[in-house]
Amino acid sequence: MSQRTAEPHSAPAPQRYELWRPVIGSEDRGALERIHQELAAEWSRGPLERGDDGGAVAFEGFGFEDFGRFGKTIRAAQIAFLAIEDTPVVGMLMLGIDLARDLVDTRLGAPAPAEGTPVSFSPLESGLLHQVLNQLAERLAEVYGREGIGKLKVTRVGEQIDDLRLFAPDDCLIAFRFRVGEKGSALRLSIATSLEMIELVKKLAGASRPAPGSQAVARIVREIPVRTRVILGSWRVPIREIAVLKRGDSIVLPDGADAWLEADGVRLGRVKIGIDRRQLTVEARRGKSSRVR
Repeated sequence: MSQRTAEPHSAPAPQRYELWRPVIGSEDRGALERIHQELAAEWSRGPLERGDDGGAVAFEGFGFEDFGRFGKTIRAAQIAFLAIEDTPVVGMLMLGIDLARDLVDTRLGAPAPAEGTPVSFSPLESGLLHQVLNQLAERLAEVYGREGIGKLKVTRVGEQIDDLRLFAPDDCLIAFRFRVGEKGSALRLSIATSLEMIELVKKLAGASRPAPGSQAVARIVREIPVRTRVILGSWRVPIREIAVLKRGDSIVLPDGADAWLEADGVRLGRVKIGIDRRQLTVEARRGKSSRVR
């Protein structure tokens, strides 16, 4: 089946610059791009895998858009309304009409409608699209969960972008756009979320980012001298036996007693005691051996 190509359209009207629009740092932007590139790869291997040469899912990028403007540019066949549990993040996953028609034609063998015919879907076709949309949402939930964003759930599936009235026309959204196939393809998918998504990504980046100066502090700490002792063993003994000890007495360590290395009262691990050329050696169970005279 030939791949649909996007129809030429006029350039969007320029928007005035608004100071309240969010600013996102390069590191947080990179994290969002990486996560959604991984999502595109997951979709390509899963619900949108194509047996022909129709191409994989490609992540085209993201930007900030007013909900009212965004709604006018989206032609969606079905929409999954989303929420991330225990966060204020809500959003939508939208299956474009051209992609929906292509899926129906490919999987059900339905004839393509005549040019200019209004796009509509039978109950059987709508059921297929609902199934695909749920599979897409499941992969999205897997990727967000794996990346630590949170547990995503579908709250409802509809056909109109304002079915749940999640946003006001002036609300700013983050819009993530995907296509299936080569550049210029009209087969489209979109995700739009509330701006709180940025705060989730910032928290993730902050958790993985080392604190300022932490490496310098670590280098200083590693040079601090600590008093280290080798404890050959321990056992319980009556006080009367200790009281009668005198110079020259021998103490026989209990068979199988542990020896360990201790630094400033902190037990570091078990060691093995040996004799090498009349010198007492202490060998750590992991790492290099230490020698004491």
